[in-house]
Amino acid sequence: MGLDRDGLSFLYSENLRRSFEGCSLLTLGVLDNSFGFPVLKSMAEYYNTPLPEDLNVKKNPKKMFADCVDDSTVFTALGFSSLTRLDVSSYERADLIFDLNESHTPESVCEKYDVILDAGTLEHIFHLPNCLANLFKMLKKGGRILHILPSTNEVDHGFYMFSPTLFFDYYGENGFQINHISLLKRNKMRTIDHNNSQRNLTWNTNYYPGMFDSGAILAASNEVIHVRVIVTKLEDSTFDKIPTQRNYKHIWSINWF
Repeated sequence: MGLDRDGLSFLYSENLRRSFEGCSLLTLGVLDNSFGFPVLKSMAEYYNTPLPEDLNVKKNPKKMFADCVDDSTVFTALGFSSLTRLDVSSYERADLIFDLNESHTPESVCEKYDVILDAGTLEHIFHLPNCLANLFKMLKKGGRILHILPSTNEVDHGFYMFSPTLFFDYYGENGFQINHISLLKRNKMRTIDHNNSQRNLTWNTNYYPGMFDSGAILAASNEVIHVRVIVTKLEDSTFDKIPTQRNYKHIWSINWF
């Protein structure tokens, strides 16, 4: 789990829409980035978001990411006031050890975070309802959840690959404000340069319910598709309402016989 150049651009774009300045951040997992400081610097310049003058640039301690900046560098650059890393084990020295499959959220972290970033964790958690409930409870009112997750053609990467309708229907049914849902498609056999993170980007399109109707199949072929989501928890948002897939609700009103 981690951020590449596309993920970094996604965060900077959201930062322009609604600033991360002074926000407390919870990341699901200890994130590994696949880019170096030159990419971070150029991305900040592109989005007209100056890097802090006193930014302490740190490298990822893992050998395979030795030329990449670490997560604290990226999130400090984006203006977050604090960073908490959650994981199921202490293997990667997470700050908060908690299994998101569990049904009871520790009181110490309830309504504690302004932003929760899921950059490739949800697909590895078996009990999705408990996980989504935990995220809801840990998020402050007015806070945001950001997902960057596999949608197609990542077989055996995790337990799940996600259709965008899951997020549209679940968060919509539970009274969240849906700020953004998009699909990002790129070559499965991409190569990543840690300094400029180059890849073959095919298309990036906003999602709307019904764009892939029952007669249309989106073929991933040799590409992977990721779904990217931003939602905001409102005063009356909930977590326990079970959605019915909206794409099919209209069928109930059609007289087929």
